[in-house]
Amino acid sequence: MLTPGTILQGRYRVVRQLARGGMGTVYEATDERLDATVALKETSFGDDEMRRQFEREARLLARLAHPALPRVSDHFTEGDGQFLVMQFVEGPDIEEMRREREGGSFPAAQVLAWADQLLDALDYLHTQEPAVIHRDIKPQNLKLGARSQVILLDFGLAKGYASQTSPLAASVVGYTPAYAPLEQIQGAGTDARSDLYSLAATLYHLLTGATPPNALARADAVLNGEPDPLRPADELNAQVSTDVSAVLRQAMALRRDQRLSSAAAMRRALREADKTPRPQPSRQGMETVAMPPASTDPRARDAQTHDATSDVAARTAANEASTTPVTQDTSDSSSAPTVVQDWRSPQTYAHAHAKKRGRAPLLVGGLAALLLVGVVGAVLVFTVFRKSDSDNHTPTNTANRGSVLVAPAPPGQVSDSGGANPTADAGGALTLAHEKEVHAVAFSPDGKILASGGDDQTVRLWDAQTGRLRETSQDLGGSTRPVAFSPDGRTLAVALYATGDSNSCAVVLFDAQGGRLGSERRRIQVPNCPLNAAALSSDGRTLATATNEVRLWDAETGELKQTLEGHSTITESVAFSPDGSMLASAGHVDGAVRLWDVRAGKLRQEIKAHDAPTAVAFSPDGKTLATGGYDGTLKLWDTGGGAPKRSLNYAPNAVVSSIVFSPDGRLVACGGDGPEGELKVWDARTGELKMDLKAGGVVNSVAFSPDGKELACATSDKAVKLWNVSRA
Repeated sequence: MLTPGTILQGRYRVVRQLARGGMGTVYEATDERLDATVALKETSFGDDEMRRQFEREARLLARLAHPALPRVSDHFTEGDGQFLVMQFVEGPDIEEMRREREGGSFPAAQVLAWADQLLDALDYLHTQEPAVIHRDIKPQNLKLGARSQVILLDFGLAKGYASQTSPLAASVVGYTPAYAPLEQIQGAGTDARSDLYSLAATLYHLLTGATPPNALARADAVLNGEPDPLRPADELNAQVSTDVSAVLRQAMALRRDQRLSSAAAMRRALREADKTPRPQPSRQGMETVAMPPASTDPRARDAQTHDATSDVAARTAANEASTTPVTQDTSDSSSAPTVVQDWRSPQTYAHAHAKKRGRAPLLVGGLAALLLVGVVGAVLVFTVFRKSDSDNHTPTNTANRGSVLVAPAPPGQVSDSGGANPTADAGGALTLAHEKEVHAVAFSPDGKILASGGDDQTVRLWDAQTGRLRETSQDLGGSTRPVAFSPDGRTLAVALYATGDSNSCAVVLFDAQGGRLGSERRRIQVPNCPLNAAALSSDGRTLATATNEVRLWDAETGELKQTLEGHSTITESVAFSPDGSMLASAGHVDGAVRLWDVRAGKLRQEIKAHDAPTAVAFSPDGKTLATGGYDGTLKLWDTGGGAPKRSLNYAPNAVVSSIVFSPDGRLVACGGDGPEGELKVWDARTGELKMDLKAGGVVNSVAFSPDGKELACATSDKAVKLWNVSRA
């Protein structure tokens, strides 16, 4: 154990021990270089392979950036210990807060708001490559940050490594029985659905004040033909709707394949379920109301659960059908968005087994057996059919003010909408398919070429008029984030979020003359991944990159010109003013948007635009700066003095990912992770909403064509969508 006053790396001074357990020790420490309080997590692994694994995993975790996750800012090995330096979150955890409340529960509206934030964080973690699984979600690992932002703690290493096969994860297993799924208790491996069980159990506890029965006890009861001891949440708290209760119950299914398949699916299901009116509060407001004990008849309980969940399923499916474009996704269904399915409780399987021993389609005979070791030492064998998820996603075309979304075509082909011209109608979309999520789009200066890039680690050039795929680059060795053409169209800059060396990113400059992807002119290595943003100045001579620092590079020689010091942690977005004299940068964690004098390399002004700004863009005349953030708003500022001009609402509790002005400055558009993949277009002068388009997936990047008639967006549903906005 480290004693107070111990200094590590000549920088981190230990203040006190915060917690100690099987996973290691956490200390409060002071970063004397930055004069900041940090959390220092120590783990001790003597094996050389473990040490190497620590280095790899720590670099992966350092790439994570989400408002619900504490930021990992450093990692190192000293003596026999390996250390992670993380954001320090002050105050009591939510379990401490819960114990101080009368009845031990929170208002349903508050818990569901936290759930929405946490599911967004889990979706972020689970969709990393490789996926990051937390493995110990519980009330004690939740704290509240600024403006009631819930923070998920203790996700570093082993519990939060990005693979089930990690030596750390395999050798250092930690879980809390009341919140752990059956597969984790039995050591059968965990995946994203395991986290959903733990989160649902946590929400159940916060909503009802009752500790959920552990999965082992539930399985024991089911095997004995007894009712599942997990009582529906709405029976314990009248402020919890039947629909919300049903979603939680499905997420806590004993069998993995009967849970919701993803955090995104659970988030949608809870949002849909929360639309159901709750009972009127008691005279004491949102205090919980005890309900009569649940029926002990398992058949009655099954019928109630089945009816409630089927109703949620029907309405959720209807909602998805009206908000999601047709897709032809042939990927693994276990990662596809799903709706709440027809759920039957474990009792159903136990009774079916008792009645149909001769048939037993779900039991024995080529099936998997779960070995459960009970608390009293009894060994139970519970055989279940280990089928893969069969979550079906069958949405239909969505309409928005007459718009028709076109189904993604196979890579390189043009989508067709029954012979109609997909770009002839304002709001109609031409959809161009990638193999994986798309993060960036950019038009060539002449408007003839549309470039796109994403997680398939390639850049694609499309004919902007026909949608025909002109060219696909070779594998670039990293996920593509921003892409940008030089003003003369001869160079295409491609930023790689991370390369094979996870501690180094790159910007690749390609020859793009004649609308073709030529040779690689230069590859500029950028330290300190991830590389979230990059921008070319209006003359094409200066390149700006954003990691945890903002750097200016000579685009011709690749020489580092200057590092702009000011942001303490990760920077999400950068943009040059049209004349190239200013650079705007958005500090995700420090909450600041900064305007820099490019020539002098000095800070001109700082704007506190959002708690966590994520996107910046200049108007064509350079007089207005647009900013977006995690608060779901788009704000316009006077670049002369930093005075606010206007605030526009994108979507509640959403993140604005990208902003763009039309070439004439008349319109401003932004996209993000709105519930329906909203892509909104406003009149930049009056603030009037001109178009509300539905992209269906998260909008990662937006770009206007040079003539301002078309708007392109890169989406999470593996597509580039091209809209005609000439009537806006």
